[in-house]
Amino acid sequence: EIAQMMARFEQRGMSRPDAELVVRKLACYENLFVGLMVAEDLGLQLPEENDASMLTDAFIMGLSFAGFSTCPVLVYLLGIMGTIEEQEMFVLSGVICLVMLCILGAVKSAFSSSNWLLGIAETL
Repeated sequence: EIAQMMARFEQRGMSRPDAELVVRKLACYENLFVGLMVAEDLGLQLPEENDASMLTDAFIMGLSFAGFSTCPVLVYLLGIMGTIEEQEMFVLSGVICLVMLCILGAVKSAFSSSNWLLGIAETL
């Protein structure tokens, strides 16, 4: 693993002695070294070990699921009240579902570095 990281640093223009010095120093800090290896090898970042952050993320995900999944179902309340036909309920529910997915994709892209059209396409 150390040799692999040294090779990566050398590929980026660092001299072999400097790469060895840097990698050996980083290896002394296990969490930092593992995080760097995961980022370099897989292009991923290790999740934060903050319980409050995880709970906040879970709460936001639950709220978005509840909000976005409820909207297409609300159309059927109109059907129960007798103001809309079954065929129209189905079509309207499908259209609302597509609109909500587009909104969700656009909102998701606002929190990431992706284009809003790409966020919509990924969500659909």
